Amino acid sequence: MRRPLSLASEFKLFRSKRHKLLFIIPKEQPIAQIQREIEGQNIPTMNTSLILSEQLRQIPPDRRPYEVGKILKSAILQTNSDAICLYHNE
Repeated sequence: MRRPLSLASEFKLFRSKRHKLLFIIPKEQPIAQIQREIEGQNIPTMNTSLILSEQLRQIPPDRRPYEVGKILKSAILQTNSDAICLYHNE
């Protein structure tokens, strides 16, 4: 069985890949500790539920499903980072 890498090692490996999607599923570490490690790597974090709830309430209910992608894309582009940690994805 493969020994788990540290988050710093995973991020270094992640940045060298062409397709970049990394799932972090906390098993033994509390999520707050993982978030501190992510922020220690200078990776911005984004609460997707909060962003969407703030933006979607200004949009008529029948248009909301069509606007989710645009809202998230805009928020991601505003970070100006090559990596982003998305959390509270519902």
